[in-house]
Amino acid sequence: FSPFAVVIRRGESVAWAFPREAHNVIFPKRPDGQPRIAGSPTDILPTTDRVVARRFDAAGTYPYDCTLHEGMRGEVVVE
Repeated sequence: FSPFAVVIRRGESVAWAFPREAHNVIFPKRPDGQPRIAGSPTDILPTTDRVVARRFDAAGTYPYDCTLHEGMRGEVVVE
C-alpha cells in the first residue's frame, strides 16, 4: 500500500483501488490482543478491479494488513 500512512480528519473516507490481483484490507486486533480499536471500519474482503472506500468517524490510528500478500500493511491516522 502506498503511501504507508494516510492522515485524514474525522468523518472522512479512505479509498483503496484494487488491481486485477485480489487484495483485502483487514483491520487487526490491537497488538496487546484486545479487540479492534473502537470505530474501526469493516474489513474489505478479497476484491479485484474496483475501488472500495471506508469512512473513519473516530480519532485514532488504524493499522491494516492485506492478509493475501505478506508484508502489505499501512495505517490510517484520523485526527
